[in-house]
Amino acid sequence: MDLSVISQDDAGTGIQRVVRAIATNIDERASVHFVYTYKRKHHLLEKGHAGFSKTTRRVEYRSGDVFFGLDFSLDAIWQMRREFARLRRSGVSFHYLVHDFLPLQKPDWFSAPTVLRFRNWLAIMAATADGFFCVSQVVARQLPCIIGEQFGARQPFSVNVIPMGADLAGSKPSLGLPPAFGELLKKMANAPTVLVVGTIEPRKGHADALRAFEHLWANGSPFQLLFVGGIGWKMDAFVEQLRVHPEMGKRLLWPGRLSDEALDLLYSACRGVLVPSHAEGFGLPLIEALGHGKPVLARNIEVFEPMTAHGVWFFAEDAEAHAIAKTIACWLQSAASFVAPPLAKWRDAAEFIMARLGSINVEQKQRSELESVGL
Repeated sequence: MDLSVISQDDAGTGIQRVVRAIATNIDERASVHFVYTYKRKHHLLEKGHAGFSKTTRRVEYRSGDVFFGLDFSLDAIWQMRREFARLRRSGVSFHYLVHDFLPLQKPDWFSAPTVLRFRNWLAIMAATADGFFCVSQVVARQLPCIIGEQFGARQPFSVNVIPMGADLAGSKPSLGLPPAFGELLKKMANAPTVLVVGTIEPRKGHADALRAFEHLWANGSPFQLLFVGGIGWKMDAFVEQLRVHPEMGKRLLWPGRLSDEALDLLYSACRGVLVPSHAEGFGLPLIEALGHGKPVLARNIEVFEPMTAHGVWFFAEDAEAHAIAKTIACWLQSAASFVAPPLAKWRDAAEFIMARLGSINVEQKQRSELESVGL
């Protein structure tokens, strides 16, 4: 299982939380080796209580082995492309975790280098993949067209959808609280707070959330809006708007990027979670909020539709700020009666992946044995 990125730098966002959660919940008895890329070769990682540490031991693949691209390793996969082609010819099968296709579908939301790196990653997957694990049914439905038709995958491949975990505690959460965190919790205790989680980037809908709350505040609402997430890209004007906003530090709160430990406490302390994203592969904050027993209001986009069964409220995909504000007010009035549904945990996701990869590994080994005796 590849951990090339997270073993060097855990950015602490949703993708890293998924990678860390699945890797952490892999059964210790399973025949799994975690690897990272160095000088176009895979080397072993050692799994310990504090995380994963690098070794200088090279990985020697054999026919029948299974490679799983768990990490979002855009550059590492590209660097390994010739080695992957050689390994595939020697009987190694390749499987990858896919979160979304947004840099391909909405390139204006991303930097040009990111789009290019993403396209290169898709091309390598199309050339090598025997199977994919997707974070949602929407991504799974999009995948055959993109990988097969747009990127010309010739080989047949399997497509699986993993059960995403709602238990933040099961993801080996990052730790640490900023110095003023206690004051933030006090402010949340004094006034009902709506939480929005996500890096500040074009698709996340922060601007719509702020405009909706400006309508609420203009009508005397005491509700606070709390953004949690670091500064992303193409949002300089909005970030400056936040910094000079007259409600900043009052009813508008933005502590920046926080650890999972801090986020866990904020989920527990908030009145509800708002998910205004214009597009997602899955939407981890939505299910994490439900896992904390919190009501959720989300934009009505396709990937969130299955969450209707879990009591999630929606506002129209193209709703104006005043309409979103009205929905927020109604939603918060009903928040007290919300009952959280039972949800999957990260151990379920890890077990699902291992069951699928395990059956592939057995088939691969049997095929290799038959070929070795000329059958």
